[in-house]
Amino acid sequence: MRNLRGLTVEEVGVLDRERNRFFGRSGDFIFEARQPRKKDSTDHRKVWKKLSPYTKERYRRLYEDPSIYDPKWRCRLPLYRGAIPGFIPLIMVVDDKIVGVADMMFKYGTDYKLHNIADDEVGCSMNLCVLDSLQGMGYGSFYGHISVFIAKHFRADWALGNTPYKKGMYHTRMRTGWEHIGRYRDNALIRLKL
Repeated sequence: MRNLRGLTVEEVGVLDRERNRFFGRSGDFIFEARQPRKKDSTDHRKVWKKLSPYTKERYRRLYEDPSIYDPKWRCRLPLYRGAIPGFIPLIMVVDDKIVGVADMMFKYGTDYKLHNIADDEVGCSMNLCVLDSLQGMGYGSFYGHISVFIAKHFRADWALGNTPYKKGMYHTRMRTGWEHIGRYRDNALIRLKL
C-alpha cells in the first residue's frame, strides 16, 4: 500500500447517500469510508484478526458494550440515518481493501460532559484504528478529513475526540483547527465546532 503522509486531501464528499458511502480524494487517489454491509463481513473479520491486541485496546471505547466490535454485528446493522443517540460503524477502504475500521457515536451534550458542550447540542465522538502494518503512513490523517465531513453530514454540532498526545492524530487535529480542552488519563480531550 502507498504512503499517504503529506498527501493533500483535495475533496471530501458523498459517493452514495443511501448506503452511507463517503470519500476523500487527492488527484486520482480515492479513499472511501463506508458503513459495512453483510457482504463486507468476511473481510471485516479478517481485518479485525490482523489488529494487534494493543491496537484493539486503543480503539475500544471504555464504557461501551464490547459486542459493538463484533464484525458480524457491525455488518448487519441498519443503515444509520441520523438518529440521536446513534451509532455508525465504518470501514476505511483503499483499492478495494479494508485498511482500517472506525465508528462514530452521536449523542447529546448531556452524555459528553468531559467535552463541555451544551446539553442540547449534538456531539459526534469519533474512534478509528488502522491496520498495524499501515500505521504512521497517513491513513488515519487522511480519514480524519472524511470523518469531520461525515459528522457534519449527519448534523452534529461538534466533532469530539480523545487521543494520545504523542500520536499523529493529536497533531493532525491541532493543525486542522481542533481545540484542546483538557486531559483524560494520558489522552488529550479535543473538539471542533462544526
